[in-house]
Amino acid sequence: MKSIQSSSPYRTNSSNETNDKKPICSISIQEIFHQIIQYLIQNIHDRLVERNISDWSQLAQLQLTLDLNAIKLILPSYLFTNESNKLLNTICSCYKIKISPVFNYLGSEESQHLSKLLEKERSKMRLLINGLTTLQSPRRESMVTG
Repeated sequence: MKSIQSSSPYRTNSSNETNDKKPICSISIQEIFHQIIQYLIQNIHDRLVERNISDWSQLAQLQLTLDLNAIKLILPSYLFTNESNKLLNTICSCYKIKISPVFNYLGSEESQHLSKLLEKERSKMRLLINGLTTLQSPRRESMVTG
C-alpha cells in the first residue's frame, strides 16, 4: 500500500511572501477506498490464518459470514482491486463462506430484514462516495506536484 509521505497535505511556498499553501500530493477518492479495502481484507486474512475457525462457536462463524457478506455487498464492486477480490475469494473458499444477498442460513424474516438493511447501507455508501468524488475537482488535482 502507498503511504503518505507527510503528515500535512500542504506545503508552504517559501519563495512566495504570502505563504500560499498548495497540496503536496493528491490521490483520488477511489484510490483511497482501494487502499482501505485492501488493508481491511488483508487484516481479516492475517487474523484468520492465526486461528482455527472450526473451533469457533456457530454464532462466531455466522458473524464472520455476515461481516464478509456486508463488506462485499455494501461496497461497490469497482472499489475492489483484483488483489483484494482474490484475497476475499481465498478467505471465502478456505472457510466455506458464500457471498450472497440471500441469507439461507437465517430465517426468512431475518434474511429479509438483513437484505433491506444492507441495501440501505449500500445506498448510503454510494452517496458518500459520489459526494466525495464530486468534491474532488480537476482544478484541485492540477495543483498536484510530485
